Amino acid sequence: MFGALAPLLVLLFIAPVLLLVGVLIAAGVLGTYRTGLHRGALFARWVGFLLGILVVGLLVGAGANGVPGSGPLAFGALAALGPAAGGLVLVLAIAAGELTLPAPTTTVRRASLRRRTLGDLVPRAALVLGAVALGALALVTTVSTLLATSGRFFSTMQDSADGSRLRSIASPFPGAHYTVPIWASLLLLVVSVVLVLRLILHRRPSDDPQDILLRRRSSTSVLGALVLSCALTLVPVAGLMAMPLASASGPWTGFALVVAGLGVLVGGLALLAGLVMVVFPEVIARRPAAADGPAPELVVEGHGPAAAGARP
Repeated sequence: MFGALAPLLVLLFIAPVLLLVGVLIAAGVLGTYRTGLHRGALFARWVGFLLGILVVGLLVGAGANGVPGSGPLAFGALAALGPAAGGLVLVLAIAAGELTLPAPTTTVRRASLRRRTLGDLVPRAALVLGAVALGALALVTTVSTLLATSGRFFSTMQDSADGSRLRSIASPFPGAHYTVPIWASLLLLVVSVVLVLRLILHRRPSDDPQDILLRRRSSTSVLGALVLSCALTLVPVAGLMAMPLASASGPWTGFALVVAGLGVLVGGLALLAGLVMVVFPEVIARRPAAADGPAPELVVEGHGPAAAGARP
């Protein structure tokens, strides 16, 4: 059954990939000024997207072809790891791009005396989008897990013409056999996102006068990678969940079908939002946080321990 659905699963990933390529081409044409990223960060995103697409394609293709043949990742469960693995590659690429910012070369350096936190670094809109994508995926996978039989089937009982009861089974269905690997891989991705956000917060200053704004845009892109991973997981999971539910009957079938439909809708919107967050972060992070307004500054002249003057 999984092999029969393989073309549909591939189609569900081809459209996002084409959209990714189109957005990347647009980012290259518009240039670094319009995209709100310096050249090193933009190049890192190109590399991260291409490697991420490759990783997703390899895992989805292997899972669709029944690799491995047995074990906890058999019957296509390996494909469930693809979006989170691709997202992890993209997050690491964004982190590498952040470290390409050139160091200050001026003889006078200024630094705010206000201690900044992740709350100052992460735009609220980006945080909300990440939470919505994660929440929607958690809801869809929880409902599908509760409805599944033996972790990867959806079964219903129907009355035949002679009055006997017949069991109808649909597979693959996103039960625990698929959702547990999804949850585990997303947990690893969320931890990586938090660590990279801390890296962005504590990295050395750059020579850009809008350094804080660059940090906010990089953090937006990191959360965008998380949103993309959730979207690429949500659309196929909700689609596989909706297909057998559409012809089934039961006390919870209507509710589950609504959840699956919302999952497809939210997944499609999250895909677009994630692309914008990663490649065009200035759409969300348009200005520094309010806390980055006028504040006491430390001005240091010269370089190294021999710097002569430090004046408030």
